[in-house]
Amino acid sequence: KVGPLVDATVKAGANQIGSISFGLNDPESAGRVARDAAMQNAKAKADTLAKAGGVAVGMVMTIEDQSTTPSAPVDVQRSVAAAPAPASAPTQIQAGETSVSVTVRVVYAIA
Repeated sequence: KVGPLVDATVKAGANQIGSISFGLNDPESAGRVARDAAMQNAKAKADTLAKAGGVAVGMVMTIEDQSTTPSAPVDVQRSVAAAPAPASAPTQIQAGETSVSVTVRVVYAIA
């Protein structure tokens, strides 16, 4: 739907369009899912290391969360000459991916 919108904007008089970006409807929900997965991953790694060290994982001592803002920038640059030009092909926007990345650092006590 973005390509025809860009074309309509140019037809209405815009002579330069750029820096179009896409995001998530609900980035907070995606962040919660990623944080839950990160915490489960941290616990699984701690259990594996503790077992290898002959100890048990105790209570959580600290948690640090570093999240990134999800975005998928799309490089769309369209310039139009001042004089009317012949009709060109419709603007194409390539599909992409948006990802949410969460890194947690968890420190457990040794039980």
